[in-house]
This record gives sequence, C-alpha cells and structure tokens, in this order.
Amino acid sequence: MSKIIKFSFLIIFLAGLLLLDTNNVFACSCITPPFEEMFEGSTAVFEGTVLNIETPENEYSVDPVKVTFHVRRVWKGESQDTIVVYTEHQSTACRYAFGNEPGKTYLVYAYEDEGRLSTNGCTRTQLRSHAFGDLFRLTIKIHRFGVSAVVASMVLIGVSALVLRRKQDGE
Repeated sequence: MSKIIKFSFLIIFLAGLLLLDTNNVFACSCITPPFEEMFEGSTAVFEGTVLNIETPENEYSVDPVKVTFHVRRVWKGESQDTIVVYTEHQSTACRYAFGNEPGKTYLVYAYEDEGRLSTNGCTRTQLRSHAFGDLFRLTIKIHRFGVSAVVASMVLIGVSALVLRRKQDGE
C-alpha cells in the first residue's frame, strides 16, 4: 500500500474516533451524558481559566467550592469577562475537583442551581487539554455544519488521494 493511501486511511480513522461518544463513569455513580444532551441541558458552556478557588475551611462542610473563571470563549449563556461556578465540596456528592491552583483552563458545562451556576463530576466539564472532541463538536455546532459534512469531507479526501495515486501509477 502506498504512503498516500495509508495516510488517507489514518485521517479517516482519526476522524471517526472524534465522532465516537464515550461515557465516563465516576466514583459518585453517575454517567456523563452524551455531548448533545449535555449541551442542550446546560445553562452555560464556556472555556475559562481559573482565577480563584474558594474552598470551605472545614473539610466536612456541606458548603460548595466557589471557582472564579476568566472567560476565554462562550458557546452558550451570557458572555462575561468572569464567571463564578460552584461545585460540591465532597467527592461523594459528585464534585468536580478543580484542584487548588489557579491558572488551569477548562471547558465548563454549567447548569443553574438555586440561582447560581454549578457543575459537577457528572457533566462533561474537563481540562481544556482533554476536551479536544468536545471543542471540535462545539466548533461544528457554532459554524452550523453537521458532523456528516465533516465525515463526507474526510471520505472525499481519502477517495481523491486514491484516484490521484491510481493516475500516478498509470502514467
């Protein structure tokens, strides 16, 4: 098999992997919803860098953790410079563990709870560096071309490479 054909199959295979929707299971016994369901059910979907994390002083507190983000991009919800999101303090309550150090960038799916935005470990919230698939889907959603158009483009590239290769072999 020629290098062009192998490369075309690799591109098609990688595009197919992006379209798979895996569900994560967490210790708090929840299943992460599929992308479309999570997006539709969220009040806000944004990319933000953590500015501040306020954790209750008592480790057994039922008070939530308050996380302030500098907003980089918004796909759903109000566009603001900063957004505050709350998450449970206890891991058994399905908190999302943002850690204790500001500066990390996340893709956040937040929902309204008691008049404020919240997230948890059962949402698709994750470090930006781990969110390639969701960021790809969000780009497709915003630019209003469907996943089928992306797959069709990948197939077309693969077929074009095959045709080109056959022409070169025939010459």
